[in-house]
Amino acid sequence: MRLTVPAAPIVLLASLTLVNLWLDAPALAETNPLCSGEMAQPHKVGNFDFETNSRLEEHASVSQYKFAIVSCVGNHDQVYPVRVNWPVAHITSWVPAGKKVESAPILQVSNDARQLEGCLEYGNRGDTTHAFSFGDGFSKSIVESEGEQGCRAAIATHSAPSKGVMEKFRFRIQIFFPSDVKSPGATLLQLDGEVGIDTDKENHYRSVFNYEVHPYKDSKPGTLENISIKPFFKGVGDSLYSSFLKHNPEPIRLQQKGTITFEVSGIKQPALTYARYEIYSQQNELIGAVELPVYVSSSASLAAKRQ
Repeated sequence: MRLTVPAAPIVLLASLTLVNLWLDAPALAETNPLCSGEMAQPHKVGNFDFETNSRLEEHASVSQYKFAIVSCVGNHDQVYPVRVNWPVAHITSWVPAGKKVESAPILQVSNDARQLEGCLEYGNRGDTTHAFSFGDGFSKSIVESEGEQGCRAAIATHSAPSKGVMEKFRFRIQIFFPSDVKSPGATLLQLDGEVGIDTDKENHYRSVFNYEVHPYKDSKPGTLENISIKPFFKGVGDSLYSSFLKHNPEPIRLQQKGTITFEVSGIKQPALTYARYEIYSQQNELIGAVELPVYVSSSASLAAKRQ
């Protein structure tokens, strides 16, 4: 079922101060919104009651990328978690009852951004709706893929947003997933971690993902047994797969605490884009994902875009 939302054109932002002047997305009806941002949108469908939002904020942790896009899903149900897969906003997670999940920051060189309407999959049955978020050319390619293939069939096609200089940075992430999707509330697990880039020499970098997993609140039956994590690097160059496999023979079993790294060399005209690690249950169900910043050569990203 799709919510009826007034159409909103793609718009370039001139400055952060203008954000509230042009949005056509409806105001969130809740008096206690969980997510901050300028694209508040309620989603009340059947037994589900959640909200989405997105914001463009200053990000001063690295010299080249002054801004970041952060999107959010808040769950107003006070009893049950809700599964969401929102590719354009880079969120694949379960959202605990009464809580929110935010995307990893999508770094931006400038404060130019577009208003996009992308597919959002929710619940165990894979029902879909649409939600507004900020995005750039990287996110726009995902929306175009959804339009061509449909929400459920679409695969996030990644492309590099801009050329730049490789920099070292880290940022925190948090997602939730159950070890048993038939009993998500009782087996919900919380993953806290950081993803980022380490650079030590020209044309070379090290991708870093540190994490720790523990039961969420009272969900003690949750277990990490036979939960695996796999790289999803489609559209960002086959070279990343070979670099990953040199350091990480698959399959990787998720541990209570761990680090996943790989090194990439020979980068020419570096461009920052995003891949991801996908988390699968014992039954091979996608239950969560971690968005991963990576640098690729601009020539490689253009070739991937043409595929």
